[in-house]
Amino acid sequence: MSDEKDLEATLALCSAAVEEEPENSLAYCYRGFKYYHLDRYAEAEADLARAIDLKSRKQAVLYFMRGMCKQMQRRLREAAADFKTAHDLNPDWAQARRKVEEYQWAYE
Repeated sequence: MSDEKDLEATLALCSAAVEEEPENSLAYCYRGFKYYHLDRYAEAEADLARAIDLKSRKQAVLYFMRGMCKQMQRRLREAAADFKTAHDLNPDWAQARRKVEEYQWAYE
């Protein structure tokens, strides 16, 4: 239970950072991660998409995590596209490669 309280507190800090610096991709990135860990996938997806749009240096991670959000929302073909993009951006990332292999059916 305290873990969830800690996540909520951190989420509040991330939200304050987004309000203070609305063009800061890292603020959206970290808030998106917190939403994801709170099972708030639609909100996480929106923040991760915003961080992608702001050209964060963490593009592969953002696409991968956005794919995870879509997977949790059962939008599997969309998730597969994000996993593929993550893998294309970082071909050596084993976790992204495994997701591409798992979703091979979506690319055929």
